[in-house]
Amino acid sequence: MYHKYLKQPLVYLLISFPYWVSGQNNNAWTLGLSATSKQISEANISSRIFDAYGVGFSLTKQLKSEYFTQQFGLYANLNLAKTAIEQSYRSYIAQINLEYAYLKDLKLSSPSVAIGPFAMIDYRNATYRNFDNTHIYWANFAGIGIKSKMEIPLNAIWSIQGSLKLPLIGVGFRPSANRLYSFDDTSVSGILKSNHTNARFSAINNYINPAFVIGLRSNEKGFLHNISYQFDYLQYDHPKANRYRDLTHSLAITINL
Repeated sequence: MYHKYLKQPLVYLLISFPYWVSGQNNNAWTLGLSATSKQISEANISSRIFDAYGVGFSLTKQLKSEYFTQQFGLYANLNLAKTAIEQSYRSYIAQINLEYAYLKDLKLSSPSVAIGPFAMIDYRNATYRNFDNTHIYWANFAGIGIKSKMEIPLNAIWSIQGSLKLPLIGVGFRPSANRLYSFDDTSVSGILKSNHTNARFSAINNYINPAFVIGLRSNEKGFLHNISYQFDYLQYDHPKANRYRDLTHSLAITINL
């Protein structure tokens, strides 16, 4: 029954996609490239910390009116990981995130502040080959929360730009803690099915995922859009799984398309 809650934000985002592509305003798409550093704790498999490094990208669009801002974003990163006892990076950690936000401008003179709800679908998958080469591990979530953004002009060329978001309620998915006598179906349909098992209602008491971005945005209509630092922390206590934690730092550069 939890799948109906997953379908609602997904259907809305898919229906909205042609509107974003049509470019009915003068706001350009932006493309971001980032370097990521992660620390992962997957208690389903080990008490050790996995250090991970990788690359990411983002594709975003923003539609602004006098009182409201709509934001659409697709984010992804791929990382290689290992623990302190491993000699090589043989674990893979991937993340894909789809997000839509609808923010109300508070009409402050300076800084410019907007706040409102957002919906997201977040997939985090991993394989830990030196610890378990028969299973895929995941920490997935679909839900809604609150987001704010702020902008402070520095001069005619640059502005400081920041955002903060926090999921509040949704549906989460995790693998069971005990899978010793089972093997995962590694076909595409099998992976998709696995990623949506053990659906459970999740809220801020057991799914804690604050994300913060701060950077410099170019006020000129050129190639460069912004340079930013991104922080993301996740702690998820699912009733059928052991605790999962993910701490991510990213440095990103974003260009106008």
